[in-house]
This record gives sequence, structure tokens and C-alpha cells, in this order.
Amino acid sequence: MNIRLGNKQDIPQLIPLADRFYADAELPGGVVPEIFQANWELWLENGFGVLVVAEEDGAIYGATGGLVVPAANDGKMEANELFWFLHPNYRSGGTGTEMFDAWEQACIDAGAVRIGMIRLHGPSGERIGQWLESRGYRPVEVHYYRDLEN
Repeated sequence: MNIRLGNKQDIPQLIPLADRFYADAELPGGVVPEIFQANWELWLENGFGVLVVAEEDGAIYGATGGLVVPAANDGKMEANELFWFLHPNYRSGGTGTEMFDAWEQACIDAGAVRIGMIRLHGPSGERIGQWLESRGYRPVEVHYYRDLEN
């Protein structure tokens, strides 16, 4: 598995992964391909999107993406993870950790002085939380959603 920085040409391959992640996690909203594509193109072009992909034979099986922007309260550059997904067939052998390490380094290279991670609710999310804490992250707040369209 090759781990590398992602680019605009990779975005179409990320859409099915994002769809699967949203479906598996039962997240609100879903993925609108045109919006996803346009947002990531804009973020990458303007230098605040940080994207790392895991690929094999030209096919992308995982990605970690987020934004590096000035924090609202102190102006320091802060990375905020938007997604970290690896196809289930590739979740053993350290690929997820390697991809995460590369994304973390890319955020540092982009000027981030801190990184905000999110995790899903439930047992799998708790395992990720424990893993993040073992790497020096600490839980700060819980994120809630309410769908106002229904």
C-alpha cells in the first residue's frame, strides 16, 4: 500500500469511500458528490486542505483529510480532521496508522500547532479514542447533531 499526499485528481475516488463511511456510521447529511468535489478542490487549491491517501495499483482504499486554518479564538494554526477512513479489507497491518502518521506530519508541515480529532460514538469509536489518547490526544468535548430538516 502506497501512502502519499492526495491531490485534486484523487477526489473522485474518495466519493465512494465517503459514501460508505457515512452509511456505516449513520452520520447526518450524507455525501453530495458535486459538493464534496467542489469543496475539496477549493480547499486544496487554497492551501488549507490537507489530504493523505492510501492506494494500491492506482486505486484509493483510504484517506485522511482535514483543514488547517487559524483557530477562532487565538489565531494559531489548527488542523481539524474531517475524515479518516480505510476500507475494511485494509484495516490490519498498520496501513491506517501509517496513513494517520503521514496526515499528522502533513498538518505540521502546513503550519499546524495542534490537531483536533473526532471519533464516532460507540465501541469502535471508543477504541479509536483510546488509541488517540495513547498518542497524546485528550478528549475535550462531545459533538451532538440535530437534523432540522425533518
